[in-house]
Amino acid sequence: MRSLEVSACSRLGTTTTNTDHNNLNRPGSDSTLLRRRQNKSNTITVLVIIGVMMSCLVPVILVGFISFIDNTFVISQEFFVAFHWLLLANSAVNPVLYGIVNPFFRRAYLKLLQHIKTTLWSKLCGKVSKKCRRVTARIRDNDVK
Repeated sequence: MRSLEVSACSRLGTTTTNTDHNNLNRPGSDSTLLRRRQNKSNTITVLVIIGVMMSCLVPVILVGFISFIDNTFVISQEFFVAFHWLLLANSAVNPVLYGIVNPFFRRAYLKLLQHIKTTLWSKLCGKVSKKCRRVTARIRDNDVK
């Protein structure tokens, strides 16, 4: 008689046997494929974020390195300011990139935009609509959990 083991599937209302649980870590199983997809998605996210950061950071580093090596190197004030603004823009671009690349951030942004839209619409109309109250309550309930 096989003993039943409680696993992550028990949250879904199913249970697995010991032999089924041992098969989950074998190559080609569903959990292995899911783990590979998640790893690939995380790798893409990290590469995009680092790539954008490096593209904003490299000009400032190169100018600093060249001016350190060669004291006669002079860069115009406009380029200096532009490179530093590019470096500062990286901080503003990161949340947008996370929203594009990461599905969890994307869902949160969509909820936030929907809430802002309904709130602005109710303020423009001069009254709080039932839909706005429902959305606000739903967001408040999700924040509590």
